[in-house]
Amino acid sequence: MNRLNPLFCAVTLALSASAAHASLDNFISDSTVDTKLRTIYYDMDMDYDKTVMGIDWDVDASIEDLGASAWLNWQSGWLFNVVGVELGYQGALIAYQDGTADMTDTTYGMFDTSVTSVQFYQGDPDASSAGKLANANIKFRIGDDDNNLQLKVGRFTPTIYDLLHRPDVTFYALSTLYEGAQLSGDLTWSWGTINPWFNYFTGYSSEHSDETLHFKDLETTSEYDAFDAIYNVGFHTETDYFTTSASYSYAEDYLSNGIIEFYSGIPLSVFGFNTDDDQYYIKYMLKYGMEKGLGSVNEDHSTDVTEFAIGMQAGELDFLVGVTQVGDDSFYGFETQDGYNAGGGTAVWGDMALLNTFKHAGQQTLFLVGGYNLDSLNLPNWRIQTTVAAGSDIDMDNLSTAESYAVNQADYTETEIDIIYAKDGYQGQGMSYRFTYGQDNNFNAKGVGLWIEYNGDLMAAFK
Repeated sequence: MNRLNPLFCAVTLALSASAAHASLDNFISDSTVDTKLRTIYYDMDMDYDKTVMGIDWDVDASIEDLGASAWLNWQSGWLFNVVGVELGYQGALIAYQDGTADMTDTTYGMFDTSVTSVQFYQGDPDASSAGKLANANIKFRIGDDDNNLQLKVGRFTPTIYDLLHRPDVTFYALSTLYEGAQLSGDLTWSWGTINPWFNYFTGYSSEHSDETLHFKDLETTSEYDAFDAIYNVGFHTETDYFTTSASYSYAEDYLSNGIIEFYSGIPLSVFGFNTDDDQYYIKYMLKYGMEKGLGSVNEDHSTDVTEFAIGMQAGELDFLVGVTQVGDDSFYGFETQDGYNAGGGTAVWGDMALLNTFKHAGQQTLFLVGGYNLDSLNLPNWRIQTTVAAGSDIDMDNLSTAESYAVNQADYTETEIDIIYAKDGYQGQGMSYRFTYGQDNNFNAKGVGLWIEYNGDLMAAFK
């Protein structure tokens, strides 16, 4: 028996080396380099009146930005079906950011001033370029592609479902990134899929910054309590019958914030119509969110948000109309010392607007989102759509200082009309084009925007 041991060991080592080599090949060959290339142009003009601390101002503002972004994100295959790596970079070239807000004191005629007003990259209005490390994490997986549990540690980009806010990957040079850890799952069940998660966020980098803000470095001010981390738990599930998500976030001595949403549809054939169930159906959604302040500064903050919408998919035409109602206080989310939001937003349809938010104290928003695909006009992959959000009844006396600068009247409406080209949905794979005209009566703004974007996998060209 002893004579067989060397042979047995040699065979075992050879098989192990072969398996390791095959796994390393998969680690490389299964990798992807997700690529986003985008050019953005804005041209907006605003002219409105504003009262701040008893002084009336006439504000004449403009924003004209032109820039291009390149985001690269490498994801490895799975080493031994267990270990993976993700590494990315976001960069932008800024052709120009030529935006100013001239404020004329119409009360005393003494305090005229001018400030920079840009949109594409606010971090440094004079910058000619911007960039930052994007995703940079190590991942561990138990299971396969359909059923697994993953641990991700490092730096990563949230989806719309993490924290249930909309990470902005559309309008700016860079996007929001988080640091911390995430435990998530991909599970297949008889009705569809379910994706649970637990997030532990210790810091983030906003879309307007190339630096990372660590929450533990925040200092308490009169309007903020400092917090060290955001804990977030939730799930998202898609079935043949409905889609639903829930998310709850908590920061000690600062805020608790949660939202649940439910989407479903009813085929028109149920009502006796002879129609294709995939093309003709009534759709509806329900959302409810809550927010409760914690700690000495935020302890009196308590609010909620309720939303209901109903619409129809009718061949090439689709639309959704609904109402959002915010409670007695504004739905803040996790505001931070750099003046931005680190998540926990309302994720409501009214916030699809470009300039305004619809999350203020007491605000009711009526909204319409709809569009028509132009395939029947021999324009395949082209679409025209509109977004209208009309907010009213804001409690102007119950706004934070930051909000008071962004809200000029209790009632306002924003409207956008888009012409879009996309083969796989806007911002899907391949080329996308979007031209927007918008206007509102909060800032009395009018403007246009143009997005040209490509999304794809660079590695696909070598496979």
